[in-house]
Amino acid sequence: MYPSFVLAVGFFFLLVIACVAVSALGAGQKYQFARAPCANLRRPLELYGFTNRWSDSPTHVSRGPLRKVAFLFLVYDSVVHETIWRRFFASAPPGSYRIWVHYKRPLRPGSFFEPYMLPAEETVETKWGDISLVEAQNRLFFRAMREDFDVYKMVLVSQSCIPLKTFQQVHRALTADGRSYVNEEPGHMALPRCLGAARFMPVSEIFKSSQWIVLGRDAAATCLAHPEYVEYFRRVFAPEEHFYITVLRKFRPKDPLIVYQPDLREATTFTYWHGMTDAYPFAAGKDPGTRSIGPHLFEQVTAEELAYLRGSSPCLLGRKFAAQCVVVEAGGLRRPLAEYF
Repeated sequence: MYPSFVLAVGFFFLLVIACVAVSALGAGQKYQFARAPCANLRRPLELYGFTNRWSDSPTHVSRGPLRKVAFLFLVYDSVVHETIWRRFFASAPPGSYRIWVHYKRPLRPGSFFEPYMLPAEETVETKWGDISLVEAQNRLFFRAMREDFDVYKMVLVSQSCIPLKTFQQVHRALTADGRSYVNEEPGHMALPRCLGAARFMPVSEIFKSSQWIVLGRDAAATCLAHPEYVEYFRRVFAPEEHFYITVLRKFRPKDPLIVYQPDLREATTFTYWHGMTDAYPFAAGKDPGTRSIGPHLFEQVTAEELAYLRGSSPCLLGRKFAAQCVVVEAGGLRRPLAEYF
């Protein structure tokens, strides 16, 4: 009788353990998408020799005589205003900058930027509004941080960008301190597009910013150290506007070296957005008369507005300048944009 009782009790406990295990497995299935990819997500950090040491070693900053600024271009197949950029870099002191270009299609042979293209095997196929843009930008950060310890700041640049200030002004502004700059946008703009990411984090922890940011080494390292967030935003439209600011707000919430710029007029990279008529002194004539809130494409700009952007405006770069953009002078004369640089 006694052995039978022991066997019955043992069987009961085995049954309880089995039920608990099955229950836990079933509960885990809900979050399988969140956890399963993360097993291999640290591998991209080791790509090209990159490791997490950046996050753990804030002293990994410039050791050379001059802090370098890395200009990280994300383009389709060209940098539209190559002449302006060539003149911009021509005035730079030797060893003060680096350039890398991630491209959708290779740049034309002989281009000023051709030597700075990432190797083809380090690029990813990009799509508009897709997580591939985050992956491409992260590869640019990987390359800059891995290849040159003297890179102090990293600036994301689009193919339609122009420098609004001289190289000396840009370099001085970005290397004077360790600050990173993120042009933050109102939190409500993260919804409803980010509802898919809300499976993995509270909605209150999802933020939105401009894609065109400036990161110091530590801030960039924080973003690279959390590739699980790439998966969280994989099914979100325009995740490049959410990934970086969300990670920085989460893991460096009180970092005084991360500057969140809510004013579009003070962003490091200027963009005129339709609807900001009250915030910009040269808004007249830019809005299309619709409810569009997209960025304005500068096919022409007055000499007065360009002087403002290059002078008293705090912005360092400007984007969405068309390839054939002209400057309209007071008398109506129209001149190519490059003649003003």
